[in-house]
Amino acid sequence: MLIKTSGALTDAQKAEAEYWGIWGMAPAPQLIEMTKFVSNTNALRLDDDVKLFFVASNAIFDASIAAWDAKYAYDYVRPITAIRALGDTLISAWRPRSLTEALAYSTPAAKADAEYAVAVPAGLGEAPAADWEPYVPTPPFPGYISGHSAFTAAWARAMELAIGKPDFNFHATVRRLYVEQRELAQPVTLSYPTFAAAAEASGISRIWGGVHWPADNESGQELGRKVGENAWQRAQQFVVGTASPATAVFAALHPPFWFHDNEMSDNPAHFEAASGPRSRLAARRSGRLAEHRGRCDACRRIRAETQDQSDRRSADPAVGRHRTERKIASRSLRGVRDNNSRDWL
Repeated sequence: MLIKTSGALTDAQKAEAEYWGIWGMAPAPQLIEMTKFVSNTNALRLDDDVKLFFVASNAIFDASIAAWDAKYAYDYVRPITAIRALGDTLISAWRPRSLTEALAYSTPAAKADAEYAVAVPAGLGEAPAADWEPYVPTPPFPGYISGHSAFTAAWARAMELAIGKPDFNFHATVRRLYVEQRELAQPVTLSYPTFAAAAEASGISRIWGGVHWPADNESGQELGRKVGENAWQRAQQFVVGTASPATAVFAALHPPFWFHDNEMSDNPAHFEAASGPRSRLAARRSGRLAEHRGRCDACRRIRAETQDQSDRRSADPAVGRHRTERKIASRSLRGVRDNNSRDWL
């Protein structure tokens, strides 16, 4: 089927394959741009925009996790691998624009010769299957499921639920095919009346591009819709205020990351606000403890040691003389500050 599809591509199909591949292998940036379109056309306020982009971005993010989990769980072959495995079997399919091999390896003088300067235009042609090329580049990871299908289906379903209606009314015009490097005689207008229509177009564009099988798209669309609904429900919990992030995290933890055989501790601890030692702390201007009324041996010991140290310091003549000097210096400094204050006033 892929070979027949490749050999019968229309300009409209090529335009759609390029349009949904404009951001490369992931359509997330393109979907965010489309979310801006939805915001503008519905005249949403800032608070509604925050909710809309929160739902859209998380639906896309969750779809990427689900899609890549499936890709490496199934590790399924891409069309380019299967078709090229046919070897020297001649097939009629699309071929990219190319220059003659002589031009690539010739001297500058030879390249100037018109005989070598003629490029082979892209289009239908017959060639060995081992030389087959898809219309768009094949990504370097497994094919099943289609990431484009999952991303756009999740986004589309989340947008339907967020806006409250399926209408999208999006139009885009393609005037040039960059893969074939030519202008279109008749520009192609891509129209997506609903979000679901955009998701379906994105998925099937990867089949026309030659990088996915139909099953990749079908399963990706199904998965994406489920992801979109889950993302919307989860976002609603955060908006309403009933979300419990820790519950979701703990529910996903299993051995060896999380060990517990019993639901409660064998010796549960009980704490009461009124229990425990009661104390009142107050500090003098010097920062020393003025009063400590503890109800335990440790508190009494600390109080006794503090009092003992204070008594010894008071009995020391050097300490007494030092305190007297500090008091005199402090009074002098206070007088200077008072004079300066009057000057400022």
